[in-house]
Amino acid sequence: MQSKVPGMVISLERPPPDMTLSKQGEIDVVDMLSIFSKGTLKVGVNGGSFLKVDVDSQTIDIEAKGLKESGIQVSTLVRTNNDGGIRKLLRSSRSMAKKFSEKGWRVALSDRGSSVMRLGRGVSKVSGYITINPMKIRTILEILQ
Repeated sequence: MQSKVPGMVISLERPPPDMTLSKQGEIDVVDMLSIFSKGTLKVGVNGGSFLKVDVDSQTIDIEAKGLKESGIQVSTLVRTNNDGGIRKLLRSSRSMAKKFSEKGWRVALSDRGSSVMRLGRGVSKVSGYITINPMKIRTILEILQ
């Protein structure tokens, strides 16, 4: 079984028992976190990190500036099928945020130390487990380009 992200392939010989697969046989991102038992994973380019997964505190920190500098096109990672467009993206974001919350994970997107968006654990159920800094909507749009 494999999960494909542009430029990266993750292979599992035997998935953990609580891991679910999509209809296309892809690994769910939230369930994939159960692979890690403890520690910290940092991903970066040119000496700066843009992704930090801390299993002990169950947090994922993403730095917008580092994403831009790395050349990763987030739009290809979150691209939905052509049917549904932005509505489908928003619905799937809420669903993913709820799963992060249920599993006890928190995801934070920041830009130069300022909070842009948080989802998952610690975010109100009323807001769909997602909170966005309205002053940083432009940053989110730039990342999605």
